[in-house]
Amino acid sequence: MSGLLTACASDSSAGKGGTGKTLTTALQGGTPVSGGTLRVGTITGGASETLDPLYGLSIQDSLRALQLYDGLFTIGSSAGEVVPALATSAERNADGSVWTLHLRDGVVWHDGRTLDAADVIYSIRRWADPTSPLLAAVAGIDVAHLRRTGALTVQVPMKAPTADLPALLALPVLTGVVQAGATTKSLQAKPIGTGPFKYSSFQPGSRSEFVANKDYWQKNGPHFASVEINSSFSDENARVNALLSGAVDLVPQASYLIARQQMAAGKVHVFGAETSTLWNFPMRVDKGALADVRVRQALRMVADRQALIDGALGGFGTPGNDLLGAGVKYYATDLKRVQDIDQAKSLLKQAGHSDLRVTLQTSGVADGFTQAATLFAQQAKRAGITVKVDVVAPETYFTPAGGYLSAPFRTTFYSPAASLEGSYRSFLTPGGQNDSGWGLQSGGAGILSNLRRACAETDSARAQERWAAIQKQQFDEGGLLGYANASVVNLAGDKLRGLREGPVGFVNNGRLRDGWFAAN
Repeated sequence: MSGLLTACASDSSAGKGGTGKTLTTALQGGTPVSGGTLRVGTITGGASETLDPLYGLSIQDSLRALQLYDGLFTIGSSAGEVVPALATSAERNADGSVWTLHLRDGVVWHDGRTLDAADVIYSIRRWADPTSPLLAAVAGIDVAHLRRTGALTVQVPMKAPTADLPALLALPVLTGVVQAGATTKSLQAKPIGTGPFKYSSFQPGSRSEFVANKDYWQKNGPHFASVEINSSFSDENARVNALLSGAVDLVPQASYLIARQQMAAGKVHVFGAETSTLWNFPMRVDKGALADVRVRQALRMVADRQALIDGALGGFGTPGNDLLGAGVKYYATDLKRVQDIDQAKSLLKQAGHSDLRVTLQTSGVADGFTQAATLFAQQAKRAGITVKVDVVAPETYFTPAGGYLSAPFRTTFYSPAASLEGSYRSFLTPGGQNDSGWGLQSGGAGILSNLRRACAETDSARAQERWAAIQKQQFDEGGLLGYANASVVNLAGDKLRGLREGPVGFVNNGRLRDGWFAAN
């Protein structure tokens, strides 16, 4: 491993991963070299795989979309850093009720057309479609009154004032801008984007190939001549064996157990970073015993968070404190949750649930889910709590039939955003990712009112106070048992350089264009 660390120098640590060896965050070293095909191995999504960036929820779909398309803004090297992309800047009026986006000049689509404000308006309206996964995030935009005020300017009125629209739009996935008039059908057949690579071929559940876009608006890449995403793998062992044999060059979001084994073996590069992805057990605040806030607090107090990280995530992560948005502006770093078995027993006694019995739903849909649920059930016994672990089939877990948004107690994770507004708008908007129901139940109007005021606050000191109050309310009353801010770990072949793990949990925030192969 010492040889790996010399060839793959790291500028920070993302954890020990249970091996005692430091996880590097970047594949550094040498001068960029042009040419070659980067071969990426992902778990298959089968026939449902898509080239439509709006519906690219899986790792393989997202990686494809991030090569073909650009967003208006993106996330930088830290979770809260917003970087201009297709939009060079955004300015608001005095109260944040109207924003103006200024688009980058000279951006050319893959078919030779020039980016126009009409494309951006079309894309934003598409994001706000009732069936869109982005609906909750962009619900505050008055899409009916978007206006093209010039070839490269878009006026964006808001339904309610927002202090930081760029951070709200700087999502890692789904926000790829498409040409006006594009549909899922047309994008699936022949996608046209502005991204660093152009479409070459696509076989759902098998392979997709993209070639370098020589007219890309960012001139420092891509270095690879092409990228091939192999999504034919059905299990993690097959992916790592393909890497070890040289059949693929990169395994993104590797299994935690396999990553820990490979760190010890030292045959491949292992790199990653802590992200603000919150691994948690959401508790419905409107069902059964969990409707009592004392019961929810007791369950949070029995959790040994570091033990859950070590046992379920291979040590790759840091303790979570039941809050969204770790690492972004205004995040409440002062709120810390510690294990307290005696206090948990006291709360359960007060609530009349000294012999509490609950069912914790989980699935093999993500590496670490079932392990975390099983470990928590063991920890809960110390407070006299009986936790029955119910394992649901992966293919139905994130559907209503599998308990999504309805099960009283389950295992999940929430993806990061570039701001607390992005996280909480998604969390507190009907249809968003809120398995607990906190803030959406009867009596939640006060929470939503507090959110609107925090989102609209343009004074930093007052915004800090408003966001602190919302997070304290969630910490005290909410329905999340967020035990870990999980790291994402990747495996790479010996010659791959130029990539690092980003704070949103995709290799280099999806920018494969930055990578290259060492000459020798």
